[in-house]
Amino acid sequence: MADDREKVFERIRAKAKGGPTLTDTVNAIRKRPPTNNEATGFKAKRHDGQVKDEREHFQICPVCGQEMDMRDLGEALYHAMPSHKPLKYPD
Repeated sequence: MADDREKVFERIRAKAKGGPTLTDTVNAIRKRPPTNNEATGFKAKRHDGQVKDEREHFQICPVCGQEMDMRDLGEALYHAMPSHKPLKYPD
């Protein structure tokens, strides 16, 4: 079993050859500016103005007839499947 894991690690290292090391990647991430969220105190600004109508983000699925939020990638991809049932949401 240990030999199998070592083979997997060897393949991963071979594919990553020439790329940045894990240490380099972690250091680059640490040097990034702080994120834009409430926890860090930074406030986001809209660059394209206010949303005219929130309903623009919703569509009716042609397969199951459920309304879907197109901003939610998981929901959009689920409704893109040819045969699916409406999603169940907790109340």
